[in-house]
Amino acid sequence: MLGFRVTVLLWLLYFLLPSERGVIDGVPLGRVETIGVLLVLWIAAHRGRIPGARTAATLAVLASVAAAAVPGERGLTARYFATESPSGPFERSTEYRGAGFTRIDARLDFARGTHDLPLAFFNDHTRFNFMQMGQPDRRGLAFAVTWTAWLHVADHRARRYYLHAPGSSAQLSIDATPILTATSASPAPTLDLALAEGWHRVHITFSSPYQAPREFSAGEIENGVRMPFDAARTRTERIDERSMALASVVGAVKHTADWAALAWLSALSALILLRRAGEVWSAVAFGAATDTQRAGAYTAAVALFMAAAATEAIRFAWPWAERLRIMVAGDDTMVYEGYARDILFNGILMNGGLPPGAAEPFYFQAFYPYFLAATHALFGDSFFGALFLQRLFVAVTAVALTRIAIRLRGVDGWPVALAVSTLFGYWKLAPISADLLSESLYVPLLAVWAWLSVELATRPSIGLAAWTGLAGGLTAMTRTTILLAWPMVWSLLFAKLRTSPFRTSAIAILAAVSLALFSLIGIRNAVASHQFALTPTGLGVTLRGGNEPPPGLTLSRSRVALYERLGVGGYTADVIEYAIAAPRAFAANTVRKALFVLGFYEAWMPGWGYSPVYVATWISALGGAWLLWFRLRGDTLTAWLPAVMALTQFVAIVIVYPRGERLIVPIHTLLIPYSAIMADWLWRWRR
Repeated sequence: MLGFRVTVLLWLLYFLLPSERGVIDGVPLGRVETIGVLLVLWIAAHRGRIPGARTAATLAVLASVAAAAVPGERGLTARYFATESPSGPFERSTEYRGAGFTRIDARLDFARGTHDLPLAFFNDHTRFNFMQMGQPDRRGLAFAVTWTAWLHVADHRARRYYLHAPGSSAQLSIDATPILTATSASPAPTLDLALAEGWHRVHITFSSPYQAPREFSAGEIENGVRMPFDAARTRTERIDERSMALASVVGAVKHTADWAALAWLSALSALILLRRAGEVWSAVAFGAATDTQRAGAYTAAVALFMAAAATEAIRFAWPWAERLRIMVAGDDTMVYEGYARDILFNGILMNGGLPPGAAEPFYFQAFYPYFLAATHALFGDSFFGALFLQRLFVAVTAVALTRIAIRLRGVDGWPVALAVSTLFGYWKLAPISADLLSESLYVPLLAVWAWLSVELATRPSIGLAAWTGLAGGLTAMTRTTILLAWPMVWSLLFAKLRTSPFRTSAIAILAAVSLALFSLIGIRNAVASHQFALTPTGLGVTLRGGNEPPPGLTLSRSRVALYERLGVGGYTADVIEYAIAAPRAFAANTVRKALFVLGFYEAWMPGWGYSPVYVATWISALGGAWLLWFRLRGDTLTAWLPAVMALTQFVAIVIVYPRGERLIVPIHTLLIPYSAIMADWLWRWRR
């Protein structure tokens, strides 16, 4: 009898192990593989048995071995070039990092906005960060591609071959003989040709000039319908009849097994879904009299919520499995994506391939590029994986905030808490999660850290302390402003756990894990740049951006030697001198930034108006905190934890630079549990 964890791992292996000729191909994960993994995790989260694990694992291993026994892969070997001419070094992809080609394309039928050409290399911020007047438009840069494959012809009959390359040029050669050439004057040529039965070498070149439509297709025409070259009839290497027979048998078995596995897991998941829905309906229809019944109803509701959230996240990210996103030049999104590709191509030091000591220390926040790199390693070149996870993290944030509210107020208030948290998350965080921004990861990590801290305060254990330290360390690596909260949160936890036998060891482990993770930034900087920098170095520029000295103000340089001894950079020194030379103007600017953070945008950004959502959030949070601390007589020390985190975030952002809404959303996110408590109290009072 297999253990529960082993069963889950074996089923995950079925979707992760690379294979071919089926619906499920393994890593890199596509949309179907992702759904399969979600089904397994959904069943595992309910501790449900998943029969058939041995069979699934055996089939996965056999399919993988059979795929390895057949030379080559299905599809066409592609080399992409960042020039109009297919010459010079080809571009690399995150899916085939060490190969002698860019990627393997499964279908030669590309159209902008539906199935984009995979030109992710144009997001390299070190080469294509064009943002000055007169520089090229990055959305229309020239490029070239060459495709090579072996085409299998089943019988000797005439077939009509075609090219489709509007606004571009292309050539199709079979067995080293050019048969079709597309030009701007003749973008869609065709030719009837009878080839001998068997394998034929196909070579295609495609050159797309600047601002071309970026459309291309090549293949055969049958009964007036285009049949592009695809993985069903092409391989990167020619194989013999025996290998073809093996591939055909494996394909038939694997295809049937894949659909059977998906159907089986879907059926099991549906049964759990119905059971959870029944639990919620029973609680609503007949009432939940005890805390145990209310907790059960809450657990079932969260399960249904996460199932709906995962479905919505798949729907949201679905188009991006085949669509290309070109980042805005000079924007954080392009830099993060460029760093992620650097990590996969050149190693975890993110040093651009330079030798140790020759790279720069971290300038931007450190952890988010590694998260992006992990999504590309797991899901491939597309942005499907990153956007799916970020969208799902919105729901994780809502659940974490709901758990905080329940822990502070009681399980009775879960419906209102979940509703308020969900409304705020999908109103404010979801739009941010639609882009490659560090807040898409930072806010969920911050919410999870806050929840684990509250849990540690109420039911301390060594294991929970380690998990809380892990969440705190990752949160600080994602954005260092949370460092201000560390000493205050640890002090509150130390005071709260005064009667616990785990107090000293729990706080020690919590701090040690957090500091160990955060120290990785300094270690990387020391190795890659030979510089002592414990945090990213972009603080000075950002600080100056939020505290720009007024025109005509002369800054004293009399303390330059002191700044140098303290290691304070030029921009930071400018801000300090500004505060000394014009304290009233500096204070007024700080007040305007504080009003901006509170939702009164007009004070610091004329023309922006104000945010009713943020204003309502902090006002209702004040009411919820007052109820919790003075009227409801809750656990005061525990109740302070999210508030302290929010306050330190507020101070950090106001001092530095509240640059847009995405930087202030973490503050208000931490206030949502108090807002939920206030909303629940008003709901009960009204009833």
